[in-house]
Parts: sequence; C-alpha cells; structure tokens
Amino acid sequence: MASLRRFQASKRAFSSLSYSKQAHSPGETTEELLESYRSKGYLPVHIGDSFRRDKYKVVRKLGYGDYSTVWLAQDLQWLARGKPPYVALKILKAKGRGKGQEAPILHRQKDSGIPGADRIVRSLGQFWIRNKVGGKRKCFALELTGPSLSEYQRLFPDRRIPIPIAKRIARQVLQGLVHLHDTRGIVHTNIQPQNILIKTPDITKMFYHSHQRSSPFNPPENFYMKSEPVTPRDEELSQETNIFIRLAGLGAASYMNKKLYSWSDRKSFRPPEVILDAPWDHKVDIWNFGLMMWELVLGNRYFDNPAVPYHSDTVHLAHIEEKIGLFPDSLLNISNSRDKFFDSQDRLRNCNASRRISLECLCGSRSGYGWEIENFTDFILSTLALEPRRRPSASELLKAKWLQDTTDDYEALRKLLGRTSSLRRHLEGTY
Repeated sequence: MASLRRFQASKRAFSSLSYSKQAHSPGETTEELLESYRSKGYLPVHIGDSFRRDKYKVVRKLGYGDYSTVWLAQDLQWLARGKPPYVALKILKAKGRGKGQEAPILHRQKDSGIPGADRIVRSLGQFWIRNKVGGKRKCFALELTGPSLSEYQRLFPDRRIPIPIAKRIARQVLQGLVHLHDTRGIVHTNIQPQNILIKTPDITKMFYHSHQRSSPFNPPENFYMKSEPVTPRDEELSQETNIFIRLAGLGAASYMNKKLYSWSDRKSFRPPEVILDAPWDHKVDIWNFGLMMWELVLGNRYFDNPAVPYHSDTVHLAHIEEKIGLFPDSLLNISNSRDKFFDSQDRLRNCNASRRISLECLCGSRSGYGWEIENFTDFILSTLALEPRRRPSASELLKAKWLQDTTDDYEALRKLLGRTSSLRRHLEGTY
C-alpha cells in the first residue's frame, strides 16, 4: 500500500502540468518483459533516481524499445539557469544489438544548420551509467518531443491522418532521410509510425514552463512500472496543424559502407531484398516510408491480412506478390535464399497462388479520397518497386506530384468526408 500511495503521489505531482495520457484500447498497451532486466539487459530505474552527478533526476517512464527504456527527467542545472528543464533519457541495454551505432549517429545531431538535420531527434549529451549488476550502460539525453505518429493516429476517425497534415509529415520525413542518406551516409532501417515523433509549438511551451507549476513527489519503490507518455490534451493536439516531426529509433541504423548489424524492423514492413537475403542499401528506408504513408493516410497496414497472420516470411512474400507483382529475376538472381522460398519455376513454395489485387482497388475501396487516388497510388507504387534500384531517392520523392498538390486539399477533404456529421464536426475543429 505504501508503494501504491507513492506512485499515486508522483502522478498527482504531474497532473498540474495539464498533461493527458493517450487513450489505448483494452489490451493494447504493453510493457517490456520483466525478464529483460536480467544481467546485461535494461537498467532498473526508480522514480527519483539521479544520474550524471545529480544533473538529471528521473520523473516518470515515457516508454521503451527493443534496446532501451526512455525516461522523463529534470535537468537540474538547466532548471537553475531558467532553461527548458526537461529532457528524455534513453538508457540502452548493457548488451545487445543496436548498442554500438547509435552513439556516433546521435552525437552529431546537434543543431548544425545542415538542411534536414533538424528532422532527426537532437542529442543533448551522452554518458555512461555504471551499475553493480550487469555492467555499464550508455545513456543519451535527448530533446523532448510529443507522441509518436502511431499515438497521433488515434486522435482521428479510423486512424486516418488528414491529407494536408499527412503531406506535411511526408515532406519532413523525406527531408530527414535526405540528410541521413546523402549527407551522413546512414540507413535508418526502421522507418515506421512508432519511430517518428511529433513536436508542436504548444508542446515546446508546455515543457519550457512546466517547472513553474510542478510540485514535489514521492517515488514508487518498484522499478517496473507502466509507461506514461506526456502530451498536450488530445483535443488540443488534434486541432494543431503546425506539426513538426523528428526521426527517432536509430538503434538499428547502419552506415551504407559498413553494415554494423543485421536487419531489425516490424515484420510487415520488411522489404523483399531483406527477406530474400539479397544485398540491401538505403532504398529499404524508401520501402518502409511508402508503407508508413499508406498506413497514415488510410489507417491500416498495406500488407495486413487478419485471416492470415504473419507466421512466416513465405506468407509475407505471398502478400507482396499478391499486391505488387511477381519478383523480378534481377532480384532473385542475387538472393541467397532463392531456393528456400521458390521452386525451380520461381513459384513460392508451400503457398497457393493468389489473385492479384491492384493498389488502386485497395485505395479506392478504403479511402473515399477519390480526387487523390491517382497521385497517391503513383506515389506509393514508386516506393514499393520490387527492384530496389528502381525506387526513387528521398530527394526525388520530394518532387513527386502528390506532394505538390496542396491548394485544394482542405475543400476536397471537407466535401468528400463531410457527409458524416461526426466527421464534419471533427473537420471543423481540425483546420
């Protein structure tokens, strides 16, 4: 009971900051496995813990990933100087894939005036945390942002982000990829909604002034706790159109000339060249980007099939073949797993032939954005070329017709979606 009272007290201390937790469907919120805190795994962190000679004081748990946990912390030195008092502490596992490459990638992301650099989450510093159990762990102090695009989607009907906002997001993600690919020679390898973070002017103000309203708190005793992302109220964020994004989730990133680790991503986003064990490069990011934009605009995953779960790579290849087309010889000829997945006639093994479904059919049946279909499907299809070299670069995608058509987005959206009264009320508060 004592630990419960302390936990409730820490929550009350932050209720005065006008934060609200994102709504989750029952069973949708999950946490890292407790066994992941064993030796060489996650660092056990308690609310109130201090790091780097008492510079950072942990306030709450924001979330976790495959390689790290993320915590909201007060920068007590900045607080004393009147600077924005909060940072996000990303504490890596002591051992595991993704530990090595993120340090040099993030370390160089301080504001440098280089175009596109401001689209990458900004590092405010890094240091080591030494622990008696499990050795030392790398920690990054990062700029605070709002929720991920995955959380942001939940604010809109059917998880569909309005077209004008989706285009703004697309441009900014591409600007970040131009910086990573062309300037830095880095492949992100994990572009997906969970790894794109949102920032708005209101979020910046919220964190800057929140220390003036914060109060003391009593920390819970247990280190294993629920993640509690902090954002402005849902209704405020859903009405905000001045959205800025930051690319995060660089734990699996790789240099183009030095593949540091094997591939890591959400399976439904995995490019064909990766599944087929063929050479891959920065065009995997373009594939992932296209699938992400489909999901943001239409509210569902392109390769999702509720009747056939992703229990094997063969099923995923079958879905790709069904919705995009047959795999070209140029890709199969460089695959190290060709015989594993295909027979002598290049037919998928252990998989019945399925009917080809056009992208236009899928888009038209789900979106209602009739005036957008042609340009949108052309845009998506270009990113999902089965031959990687045929996919456009990030800089080329920025010139795509779909991203240039912006003048009539709002009126067209009102006209096509305003038929439903609930959507009409939603639109009135969104633009």
